[in-house]
Amino acid sequence: MFGYGFYWFTNSVRTGALEVGVLLMFVSVIGYISTSMARVVEDSSLLYDSLLWIEKYFNFLEYHDDFENGRQEFPDEFKKIEVKDLSFTYPFSDDEVLHNVSFSVNSGEKIAIVGENGSGKSTLVKLLMRFYDPTTGAISIDDDNLKDFNIFDLHKNLSATFQDFSRFKLTLKENVITGYSFNKERVNNVLKAAGLENLLANDHLQLGTILAKDFENGTVKAKSLRNKQKAIFIDRDGTINQYIGFLRKPSEFELLPGVIEAIKRINNSGYLAIVITNQPVIARGEVTVSQLQQIHNKMETILGDGGAYLDAIYYCPHHPDKGFEGEIPELKVQCNCRKPRPGMLLQAADEFNLDLENSWIVGDSCCDMEAGRAAGCKTAIIGTSDPLSVQVTSLFDFVDKYL
Repeated sequence: MFGYGFYWFTNSVRTGALEVGVLLMFVSVIGYISTSMARVVEDSSLLYDSLLWIEKYFNFLEYHDDFENGRQEFPDEFKKIEVKDLSFTYPFSDDEVLHNVSFSVNSGEKIAIVGENGSGKSTLVKLLMRFYDPTTGAISIDDDNLKDFNIFDLHKNLSATFQDFSRFKLTLKENVITGYSFNKERVNNVLKAAGLENLLANDHLQLGTILAKDFENGTVKAKSLRNKQKAIFIDRDGTINQYIGFLRKPSEFELLPGVIEAIKRINNSGYLAIVITNQPVIARGEVTVSQLQQIHNKMETILGDGGAYLDAIYYCPHHPDKGFEGEIPELKVQCNCRKPRPGMLLQAADEFNLDLENSWIVGDSCCDMEAGRAAGCKTAIIGTSDPLSVQVTSLFDFVDKYL
């Protein structure tokens, strides 16, 4: 239909029946309709996902179990854990995960439970922790049913780490006492029970030390915010991802070649990797803060899949020019955070205790370079020239030459 209409309009202009301006108006209307239809399709997908989560949420609210807490204290020592005729089906499911499982483990004995994915290994551990109760059968400790023990006392004595865990950068103390008030004697007893009684003898490890995988190589000590930090400030569009003008949806986000490896090297270099980006599409009313977060979620997911990560993302939502349809008036202001002003860099410097003189900004525009110089950083420009900046071909090229 649009093709026929376009043919009719162009033919009418050619014969003089219509003015050229009418054809231009038609083309503009078609472009606007196409964009609107694309947004409707995208928003419909987001709405569908949201409705699924809402359905799960209401199912959760309606769920009532028959859990009853026991009164018996968990024994300081026991001889045997026994699983007998154990079967289990998860709530809201008809599929039986475990069927008539039986075995016993004696005190001091070590066993391995092996099976394919989905065979119920993690489910068995959850039942031992009493996150769920068996559908049929029983778990007992020295002939006492697991249901008879006080759940809080049970969890003080049994623990589990699952493969689908979330890792939080907490302090050693917080990792040990999670869910309980701090007691130094208890912390020491827990460390001893875990075979880690000599852990605090390490010069760089204290109860307030944040634990992460980088502790052993000294990165944790070096990145303590008590010490001055160095950062690589990275522009987003044209530096991390393909520049397409105004990026409005996650499907338009495409990472540039070499970016993952470049940011991995930054992560391992002792520098912080911090994104600094102007996002006037928010002030223009074309993208919401939530939609921008979805774009950044995609960016961080792609980087994370490759073993890289960003320490922070700062964005400016403002734009100084007014008078556009759909704009957000309160964001149409002159601000200190929009590049080439250095507001975002100075905010990061305050929050991360940055040594700006030994930090860099890498970007593809003179606005990036001006913001970096205004903050006192060294500057590197991609793909163009700037007399006061080093010139590189990509973020990877910068890292390869200067880190």
